Amino acid sequence: MLERKHKQPALLAGVLLLTVANMTVKVIGLLFKVPLSYLLGDEGMGYFNAAYSIYSWLYIVATAGLPVAVSILISDAAERGRNRRVERIFRVAMAVFLMIGAIGFFLMFAFASPLSRTIGNGGSRYAIAAVAPTLFFICVAGGIRGYFQGQKEMLPTAISQIIEAAGKLVLGILFGTLALRQGKPIPIVAAYAI
Repeated sequence: MLERKHKQPALLAGVLLLTVANMTVKVIGLLFKVPLSYLLGDEGMGYFNAAYSIYSWLYIVATAGLPVAVSILISDAAERGRNRRVERIFRVAMAVFLMIGAIGFFLMFAFASPLSRTIGNGGSRYAIAAVAPTLFFICVAGGIRGYFQGQKEMLPTAISQIIEAAGKLVLGILFGTLALRQGKPIPIVAAYAI
């Protein structure tokens, strides 16, 4: 019973930490979209949003529930003191995440043109190809986040989410601005921004 009382404050602190991180990510996302809309205009945002919608769909397919499953399996093994099992679960999970990420990257990158034509936005092919590597890295991050959440350590997940959003903000605006200043066409500027 005493152990259960100690778990509740830690659980609530973890939930609070992830909630604050999620809110911070949403604010950073807003700070990204406003200057991005100004930078790309309606046409560029059409390319950006088309690529992002395909990415989001593949992201959901690639990672739906897997980080949570990893965290549950690791949490169970860790609570039972099975450290070798924790390591094995993590290794197998990372292999699966690496494979899924590599396949997702390949499909999105190799089929950027057909995907863009399928959604009726041929100019988005550059942005689709540009965002494809992100699918690989987000799968790897999902496995790592699942491991830490299974160990009941929410801080790495929170920090990684904020760094990811801040990186998207800074690098997206920076690269988009550079491409625009170099006189690149809008589909290429959208690819740089994404």
